[in-house]
Amino acid sequence: MSKVSRWSYTNTATVWKRGDSNVFGGGSEWLAPFTIKCTWIAGGKVATDNGGIEFVATCQFFHEDARVEYGDMIVKGDMTASALPVEGAREIRGHTEWDMTPFKDPMPDYRSSV
Repeated sequence: MSKVSRWSYTNTATVWKRGDSNVFGGGSEWLAPFTIKCTWIAGGKVATDNGGIEFVATCQFFHEDARVEYGDMIVKGDMTASALPVEGAREIRGHTEWDMTPFKDPMPDYRSSV
């Protein structure tokens, strides 16, 4: 975890990574969920996804977990008891990374927008 932001990551969120997208019926399979330490901001803010398309981000998660990526599903709280994304989980549409080496910290910080 980044030494600069570690103090603020006091909440928990659950992430489901996409597995094979060629499952029967055209859907995606989901890998085992995991939790991350984070903080979040809710509210409608115009953002740009990784494809350059504008959308209204209803929640932004700030964290230091490099496993989280564009296209994953995320929800507030520990929902790891569910193998599939739970109601309220949203797809990560924007993912930003910040270089923390100016603060003598090799770990980057991230913002995941849904």
